[in-house]
This record gives sequence, structure tokens and C-alpha cells, in this order.
Amino acid sequence: MTVESSATKSWPLVGTASVADVLEKHSIDGVMLAGAAGFGSFVGPAVTVGITVAEHDQDDQGEPADPTKLWRMLDATPSGSVLVIGTYAQPLTVIGGVTAATAIGRGLSGIVTDGGIRDTDEIRDYGLPVRHMFSDPRPLRNRDRLRIEEGPVRFGDVEVAPGDIVVGDGDGVVCVPRHLADQVFEDAVTIEGQERLWATTSRVLGSIAKGYEIVSKVHGAPH
Repeated sequence: MTVESSATKSWPLVGTASVADVLEKHSIDGVMLAGAAGFGSFVGPAVTVGITVAEHDQDDQGEPADPTKLWRMLDATPSGSVLVIGTYAQPLTVIGGVTAATAIGRGLSGIVTDGGIRDTDEIRDYGLPVRHMFSDPRPLRNRDRLRIEEGPVRFGDVEVAPGDIVVGDGDGVVCVPRHLADQVFEDAVTIEGQERLWATTSRVLGSIAKGYEIVSKVHGAPH
């Protein structure tokens, strides 16, 4: 499934906890960022960008660094996508107000980075869902030595490839491998329906055990 074809599909907005439950059954830990800062919930296919700082202002072929490459990549990102920016744990502030405004204009579902953002209040006002590791008002340093590359990026042990489906909410961010996405989201929707019914029943009865028993008899045991 390509990034373009993934972006045209409507993925259900389910909780990252439900998605993580399903992935665990596949022996996959897809949690990219747990407890990340930010706001809003999102789901969509990943458009991945890796940003690093080189030792010199030219690459191995002698070409100068081009910090505007991120602009061109953002300007080509399909509507409905999630822009995933990996910094490989470098202290880089990679998202600002203009980036967020452009993402809104292009119809992106959200932005994820293991780096930082600035213009936080402005981004919140735009309503763009974002997950990040820190906020810092200072400008991006070493712009003349930035290396901006397409392709898979890593968040710890989790690799995010272009077209993988990324889900974010208040718990964090989870990556679903694109070849498993249909089954994972179908199962996650089932889990959420069961757990909502369990929660409602337990609240009415004032008993989590009785709620579980009733829901299990009628709809099968919640996962």
C-alpha cells in the first residue's frame, strides 16, 4: 500500500491503548512515543522525514545542506497524512507556527516528532494535532548543517516506514505496519465497543466484576 493510496482511505480514530492491545497479539510493540506532550487525536498514513545535523556544511558528495527541503516535502504531503519527523533523539526544534499552518492548509491529520516545537500557543490555536517531546522558543540551530532525508525513521526500537498508519492521542503515539492495518483497526474497533459497554455496565452496577460477567455472557469477554 503506497502512501498515496493509504491517504485516500478513512481509518477509524481509535485509542492508542486499543491499537497497542491488538499489536501485542501480533508480538509487535508499535509504541513510538509514550506520554508525549501535545494535543489532539489523529490517525493517518505516515509521511516520514529524518532530520540530523552533520559535522560539516556539505554532505559526502560535497553538496551543501538544504534546510528548505523540509518545506518542499511538506508542500507535497497528501491530505489526511501524518507528518512524522525523526530527529534520532537530537535536541532539535523542528516544528513552528508556519509549519503547522501549512499542515492545516494541506489537510494533514497531525504531526509527530521526537524533537521539539515552538510557537506552541499558535499551533494549539490552529487546532493541529501534534505530539512532541519538548517545547523551546529558541530558533533551530545549525540550519546550514541540517540533513533532511526521506525514508523510514526510528523511534527507539520502532521503525516507521512511509505509509504505515500512525495513531496518536493522550496516551502517546503508535505505529501500525501498513500490511496489518486493516486487521488491526478492525480488531481495535471491536475492543473499544466491548470496553465501552463494560464501562457503562460497571458504572450502572457499581461493580467491575459484575459488569465483566454480564458483557461476557452477551457479547463475549472483553479483551
